[in-house]
Amino acid sequence: MHRHQILTGAANPSDYSFAAGSIESIHFVAYTAGYNIVILSGDFQRIQILLSGNENNQCLLTCIDCTHESGKIVVGFGNQVCIYEPTVTSERSLHHQVNYRWSLKSTLTCSNEKITAVAWHPKGDQLIVVCESGLQVWFNQTDENEARPSKVNFQIGGIDTSTKVSANTGSKSWKNVWSYKSASPIKHVTYSNDGCLFATASQNDRLVKIWYRTEDSSPIVSFTSTYLPHPRAVTYISWRQTSQFFAEGTVANCLLTCCKDNICRIWCETMQ
Repeated sequence: MHRHQILTGAANPSDYSFAAGSIESIHFVAYTAGYNIVILSGDFQRIQILLSGNENNQCLLTCIDCTHESGKIVVGFGNQVCIYEPTVTSERSLHHQVNYRWSLKSTLTCSNEKITAVAWHPKGDQLIVVCESGLQVWFNQTDENEARPSKVNFQIGGIDTSTKVSANTGSKSWKNVWSYKSASPIKHVTYSNDGCLFATASQNDRLVKIWYRTEDSSPIVSFTSTYLPHPRAVTYISWRQTSQFFAEGTVANCLLTCCKDNICRIWCETMQ
């Protein structure tokens, strides 16, 4: 008998229990099932099942998100966040074309509260973590104290014996650079396609907040917001997808919002 189908289990009961991502234009889907992370190909063939190692804590995975360039995956459970990164594998599958395997790279303890949502920056170097009382913005920073080559060596022909520096050189650490306390629990959070803005909305909230980084000379990272008013509670928000080859700020960001008055609204950024 031949294998017909593999059932990987139902997704956890959460609004952020599944996400879509891509790496080198290869699409995949990831979702949380109990304490595990299930990764499927674009046509829903099983690629990998990650064991989160969270069984002893008895906390189900509550949220997940994926990047659309580097293929990184982030999941939240309890008050912790786990970040997984893909690596190329020599294994070949007859059922899918995703020749990558994911492994745990970082674990962050964000607060003493339950994490309810996570959102990746498009470049994968920033992360929004939503907890019960607000949100936190985390940056992935390269250790500036690590040694770097003092010069670039060029050679014609022969074998280059100079020191080679890989793309992964430099130890990176995640740092909480900004926090915000919300009057009510945040329900929706998403980055714009260029990463310059992110939008949030609370449960049964009529106001959508658009956050952007303040421009000043201070080294301290801070964000400020503007409001998009609605007649009734907002139920869904989504940014317009644009090509990754556009430079930041060259294309106006557009936000789609859905409201309980059964009307969808499109908000366009004013370019200066």
